[in-house]
Amino acid sequence: MKNENEIMKKIIITLVFVLGSVSIYSTATRFENSEKRIIKSLQDEFKEIDIAILPTAITEAVAKDFKSAAISKAYINDVKEYKLILKEEGVLKTVYVTETGIWINK
Repeated sequence: MKNENEIMKKIIITLVFVLGSVSIYSTATRFENSEKRIIKSLQDEFKEIDIAILPTAITEAVAKDFKSAAISKAYINDVKEYKLILKEEGVLKTVYVTETGIWINK
């Protein structure tokens, strides 16, 4: 009887440690995922800028790839990605580009 009680105590203690470890891992994973979402949302925040200060590489890329388009508005985020609103034949189109004129798919 004494042996059975000791075995039960060990089983219960082991279960407590296992469940505690799983709980800590789960919490850490949730924190990491929410941290990634926060970073992504910060990168997605664009601030409007004057079209006149766009890098030459961007204006050249627009002229080359969107010949009949005009840049209506320009925005920049913290990682120097640009969001452009182009007007082409009366239709507005949003495109994303790096400061070196490389198009980004978003």
